[in-house]
Amino acid sequence: MEREFKWKATAQNYIDILNDLNLSEDDAVEMLASYYDTASHWLRSRKIALRLRRENDKQMCCLKLQDSARDGLHIHDEFECPAASLTDGLNELPKLGAPSDLCSALKTENLIAVCETKFHRRRATWKTPDFTAEIVFDEGVLICQDKQQAFTEIECEQKSGNDMAFESACMAISEKFVLKSESKSKFSRALDLECS
Repeated sequence: MEREFKWKATAQNYIDILNDLNLSEDDAVEMLASYYDTASHWLRSRKIALRLRRENDKQMCCLKLQDSARDGLHIHDEFECPAASLTDGLNELPKLGAPSDLCSALKTENLIAVCETKFHRRRATWKTPDFTAEIVFDEGVLICQDKQQAFTEIECEQKSGNDMAFESACMAISEKFVLKSESKSKFSRALDLECS
C-alpha cells in the first residue's frame, strides 16, 4: 500500500520545506514513463495504471490499483519491479503480491501506449522518530498524443512508520507553506489532455 501526499507547488516551496526540516537533497533522477491500456480503455475504466518508467539508467514496471484521494493524500496498492519489457514486468509482479489473474489477462491483451510523463525529480529523505518518508519535487511535461502540458508538484511518500504521524506532519507542512492539494495523478492528468 502506497501512501503519499501530492501538492501543486514550486521549486521555491520545495527549497523552503527542506530548509524548514533541515534536510539535504539526494541525487536527482530523470524520469520518462509510458502508460499502457487496451484500445477499449479497459484499465482506465477500472482505475488501474500500468506503466514502464525509465529512472536514470534503470527501467521499472509498475501496476497501481484504484487510487483513492482526499485532501492531497493518495492511497493505493502499488507493485513495482525492474523489467526490460511489459511482459517481463507482468511475469514478475505477481511474485510481489500483484493480482496474478490480472497480470495473466494483461499479457494476452494488445497493450498500447496511451500517454507519457517526462520529468526531473529532486528528492530528499525525511526521517523522524515516528516515520520515514521521501519528499520530491517533480518538474516536467505530461504528454498525450500531440498535446503537452508543463507541470510542477511536490510529493511526500511514506516509506515506513506510523500512518497517523505521517499524515499529521504532512498536513502541518501543507498549512505552513499554504500548499494546494493535487487530487489527480500524473497519469490521470495526462489522459485529461486527450479531451482538452
